[in-house]
Amino acid sequence: MSSSSLTSLQLRETTSDGVITDSTKPDNHYSKRLYISNLRNKINPFGRTRDKLVRLLSCFGATCEPTMESTSPRKAEERIASNVFSKNNLTDRQKVFYDRIEAGNILAHWLQQDWMVAALPTIDGVQLDAIVYGIPSGGIPVAATIATQLKLPLQVAVVSKILLPWNTEVGCGAVSFRQTVKWNEPFLHSIGLSKERLQKQMEEALTKVNRRTKALGGVPTIPTREENTAVILVDDGLASGWTMTLAIEEFRKMGAKNIVVVVPTGSYDVVLKIAKIADVVFCANIRREPSFAVAAAYENWYDEREEEMVQLIRSLNNKSCYK
Repeated sequence: MSSSSLTSLQLRETTSDGVITDSTKPDNHYSKRLYISNLRNKINPFGRTRDKLVRLLSCFGATCEPTMESTSPRKAEERIASNVFSKNNLTDRQKVFYDRIEAGNILAHWLQQDWMVAALPTIDGVQLDAIVYGIPSGGIPVAATIATQLKLPLQVAVVSKILLPWNTEVGCGAVSFRQTVKWNEPFLHSIGLSKERLQKQMEEALTKVNRRTKALGGVPTIPTREENTAVILVDDGLASGWTMTLAIEEFRKMGAKNIVVVVPTGSYDVVLKIAKIADVVFCANIRREPSFAVAAAYENWYDEREEEMVQLIRSLNNKSCYK
């Protein structure tokens, strides 16, 4: 990412009334996607501009000015658990995000306008700091968008599924940046793979984790006073939840006391499972489906190329774009 394109990305922030403050077209892949996402939504995440909402409210004699689709943001929340926040108008729907960039845009504005205080509680009257940690590969563009919009530092937490030999989307376990291996024991009993084959699949996952960790900035860190730092873990969705579970466990071992999980979409049962081990979960699109697929939440779904992830992370972290 060039310096000029990064500057364009910084300047393309929103005012309180949802106006794009910079019209310069970016000249790199990530910035173009963010730019298109902003234009499609006019920065208002759920497809309605502020002017339309004000006119709609005026029909009912309302005088307040909304920041989101609902006249009262909390009315749009579905509370399936006390620490889980989701969007009623996105529940059980498919194709609700154009791509991961738009999903990150929506989540960033949701956190910024309505729930930042809920996500970042205070300790002795001091609001917590926060660091965004993206889980590759699909979680990187989502996390980068959130970190950029909220001016938060961004790191990468490399956790990878241990894939089945015949399916590149389904995992039977996960490997973390700390070399921890976590198997999905109940699932293992149902697939009948030999120990030798499982070992091979695990070694492939470990090789990928080591390669990505080296390329994407090393093992993630938490500031010394971790009790004053909220760890915001971001992925592009929760299907089995196995990689997110391992990520949470690893950050707990590192001393994190405030873990916030932020994902665009997730399976109902898995979101509830994650909520038991995280402090707060934000999942805009929760779906109750017998066969859940993260890809079903997106109109434009594709694998993120590793070289693009490397370029994006290095460019963002080499610039003072969060200060």
